[in-house]
Amino acid sequence: MRLTAFQLLRIHRSAAHCAVVSALALIATTPADLIGQTCDGKTVSRVEVVRSARHVLDRARVPGPLRAIVRPLLVGAPSRSNSITPWLLLRESTRCTEQRRAESERLLRTLPYIADATVSVVDEGSTVAIVVETVDDLRPIIGLGVRGSSVQSAELGSTSIDGSGQLASVRWQNGGAYRDGFGARYTHYHPFGGTNLAQMAIAQTPLGSNTLLGLSRPFASSVQRMAAFAGYARDEGYATFSRDAGDPLSVSSLRERADIGFATRVTASSRETWLLGGVAGWERRVFGGEAVHLSDSGRVAVQSEDLSNRFGGGEALRVGVVGGIRALSFVKARAFDGLEATQDVARGMQMLLTVGRSVSGDDVGPYVRGDVFAGVGTAESYLGLQLRADARRVGSDFRESVLSGRLAWYARPSERQTRVWAAEYAGASTAHQPYQLGIADEATGIRGYRGARIGGGRRLVLRAERRFLMPSAGDQLAWGVAGFADAGQLWAGGVPFGVNAFRSGAGVSLLAAVPRTSRSVAKVEIAYPLVPDRHAKGLDVRVSYRIASRLFWREPDGISRARAAMPTTDVFVWP
Repeated sequence: MRLTAFQLLRIHRSAAHCAVVSALALIATTPADLIGQTCDGKTVSRVEVVRSARHVLDRARVPGPLRAIVRPLLVGAPSRSNSITPWLLLRESTRCTEQRRAESERLLRTLPYIADATVSVVDEGSTVAIVVETVDDLRPIIGLGVRGSSVQSAELGSTSIDGSGQLASVRWQNGGAYRDGFGARYTHYHPFGGTNLAQMAIAQTPLGSNTLLGLSRPFASSVQRMAAFAGYARDEGYATFSRDAGDPLSVSSLRERADIGFATRVTASSRETWLLGGVAGWERRVFGGEAVHLSDSGRVAVQSEDLSNRFGGGEALRVGVVGGIRALSFVKARAFDGLEATQDVARGMQMLLTVGRSVSGDDVGPYVRGDVFAGVGTAESYLGLQLRADARRVGSDFRESVLSGRLAWYARPSERQTRVWAAEYAGASTAHQPYQLGIADEATGIRGYRGARIGGGRRLVLRAERRFLMPSAGDQLAWGVAGFADAGQLWAGGVPFGVNAFRSGAGVSLLAAVPRTSRSVAKVEIAYPLVPDRHAKGLDVRVSYRIASRLFWREPDGISRARAAMPTTDVFVWP
């Protein structure tokens, strides 16, 4: 069903009205986090961490013979102090400020193994004590992929092994006519005792391999003075292109990169912080010249004028200067992305700009990358926008460009109801990177079109959801139901087999979270295509389980592949 001009005008008027109301509310409202707690600039005498006692399953309710299995798998040990204290901005013998107290509380809630956190101040006369209380989130990583009656993939692990603040998991994938895939990943959320992040992921896939190594200290709070990162990534496999009139075709792809960068705080005030730094990165690209069909029985060579020898490889060394501004405050909201989960939504603006040049390799020339976030509103009505744009000069003008972003409005008209309206755009203009945006993308496409084969170079998706929180079963379970609708326009954009097409779908979903405050949400979504598609018929049923409130915007995988490997701007932690 297409939107009429009158309907579009009503949507735009509603969004504008929301923005004005939210802006006025922001000016007139004092965050509740700043009321009733004060450090008074006193010295911190001690820091006490109260280990979480709220488990998913009470030990007394689990039958004795099953405790040895259930406890480590579904509950695990409470988070240890050394997985909490590195993210505190208050230490013994330091001066206590309200900014550091509030920021410590917020930073703890960014950790995937923490559902909620409270940092309290206890007056002890001439000094103060800091008491930290956390609520552990559900930590198991359990994945299972099934097709028909056979298991296709499995993953097992934990976001915090034995309460240590270290993620580890292993994965297996059925390769069918190809080799089986095996992989492992590991993330340490506080290496060297600070707000640092170490990552490692190694995998053998049925048709290639992946390697990721990284060590970073992202700029997570205006209290920090410096941010830095270094990383290496290698991705070998195939770039696949859907075709509405035939089977998908692929070309082999190898991309390798290494990056390093830093940024330091040059000025700071109570309202804004400015950063300045530098980045450097190396990239190598190798793409196959012949197209293949990756069938269930093996590779089949295919003659294709659209793919054969289309993408050029190459190598490049790039350097750049980074400048950024952060002017954010945070408000504690509930039930925006999760069911009953608490999340900190950012208000204000954050921007990062990288300007640089390829100094050697096959595409010597300037480039620019920008990341922008802006948010306004309250815990009841919130409007956010995030954009990420790249441009690279080829020849005499900036023809290689990539843009993606999300505009979303969250509204809570009642305690048990949440409404979300969102517009998501992704597109690129590039002839050197193999990519395609599909309607049927699992996480970012149009629900109701599983199996659809159309794709393009640019895509706009409008989403609407109305979620109802149902009466909970104690502290162990939150559940709800939702109705949703998606509408998307696809433009060919010059990519192989690209088409112009409009699709829309609608459906209902059942949601659950364990425990009630968990930011991880399990979903069963049932959608129906409203616009006919010959490869997507009947009900589309999707089952997922993921952390719902970590990032405001995660761009499609296809558009990530369209970006040239410019030195990364992973200096800020993005809301």
